Amino acid sequence: MRAYREAFLEEDGRRGISQAELLRRMSAVDGSFAQRFSHATVTRWEAGTTRPTVERLRIFGKALNLSDDEVLGLIALAGLEQEPEPIGAHETGLESTPVSEELPESETHLSATETDVVVNEVDSPAWWSTALRFLSFRFLLPAACIGIGGFALNMLGWNNDWMPLAYVMMASLLVLAQAFVWTERRQNLRDLYWASMFILLVSPAFRFAPLGLDQFGFYRISGLFGSHMPYLLMLLVGVVLAGLSALSFQLLWMWQSSGARAERGPLARAVWTVIPPTLLSYAVAVVLSGSIVWIQSTVAMPFLAATLITLLAIQNRQTDPDQGQRRFLLQASFTIVIISSILGAAAIVLVHGAPDLPMALPDHTLFASWEIDFELLGYTQEQVYEGLDVGYVWHSMCTYVYMVMVVGGSLLVAVFRLSDSGLRGPSADTGSDAATLSDHTTRTAAGAGSR
Repeated sequence: MRAYREAFLEEDGRRGISQAELLRRMSAVDGSFAQRFSHATVTRWEAGTTRPTVERLRIFGKALNLSDDEVLGLIALAGLEQEPEPIGAHETGLESTPVSEELPESETHLSATETDVVVNEVDSPAWWSTALRFLSFRFLLPAACIGIGGFALNMLGWNNDWMPLAYVMMASLLVLAQAFVWTERRQNLRDLYWASMFILLVSPAFRFAPLGLDQFGFYRISGLFGSHMPYLLMLLVGVVLAGLSALSFQLLWMWQSSGARAERGPLARAVWTVIPPTLLSYAVAVVLSGSIVWIQSTVAMPFLAATLITLLAIQNRQTDPDQGQRRFLLQASFTIVIISSILGAAAIVLVHGAPDLPMALPDHTLFASWEIDFELLGYTQEQVYEGLDVGYVWHSMCTYVYMVMVVGGSLLVAVFRLSDSGLRGPSADTGSDAATLSDHTTRTAAGAGSR
């Protein structure tokens, strides 16, 4: 629907109309739209959070002068069946009302926009379906693969220094592949949040992997040091905590997009979606680990949260900045990412080159501390220093590259697309508009199918 609205050619040659103009045109076809519907209704339709009825789609088609085939295509994309007209409808001139538009009397305080809800995010079945699907493909599957991979490496022999590094790298690549290669349609931001949180939680293991240690202290459990089990437990903690945070992220966004909360501004809804699950991960990481994870989390998690809030806000259909605001947002985003990249690289070089910094070891948590007997573990002091140097390079570079290339890159791409769409405006040629319309229609079909 958004694609047709943005591709509509007005009488004066301008391409694209606003949501308010669309409602005005629909009101000319059906006068009830003027009193019963608002731009929030159109926003929900275009975002896929609610679906209009067949009759609403027909009125939409008449308002934009769409052909019968185009209207039938929209009905099919929405996953709706054409509603048969009741007997005698032509004689009485009465319009049939779909059952899905009826509301109980207790809901009469809501605006009539709520009568178009076919897939209601606040219904228990929808919440449970979302949670079960996520737990199956973003929790059980990676957990099973991590367990199988750990036992396979252990069978090869856990005697080489590269084994822990390979194990953590394998698990990280698996999560990244799930998030960005086998991603769920319409859940790209949730998957970005899930993968990013997992990377931030498990990447400190790169620092201590050359010594066979882990940041959560599982190596202290009797009989586990020198095997894959401490890393298996550490990676499972990362899967569970990142999964809970991402699931909370998705459910909070569904909750914020339903009912009266959907009338809030995009920024407020994004803040209430991102901040609670991020604080959950940060609090657990601080309790379970030592200062290395605290420092990284204090720096990286706010950057991740700010990026996700920005992405949620600018990708919301209600966000429609003018050309000047789009230019400013693009320039500001580039500046922030570049400055953050420079400062991050400088910090990595300074810390690595500083000779007098104390060794950062996984020998404490928020509530306890202990001594590590490296002689008992089979390491000399020189080997400990060498292992920490190698681990620091792996840890800092992997985290830096991911945050800059993936998180920062996602922000720049989204802002560039927003700015590009605003700067092209009505001057875009017909071919470009046709391609845009096709792309939007394809994504709308995918979204309808996934629902």
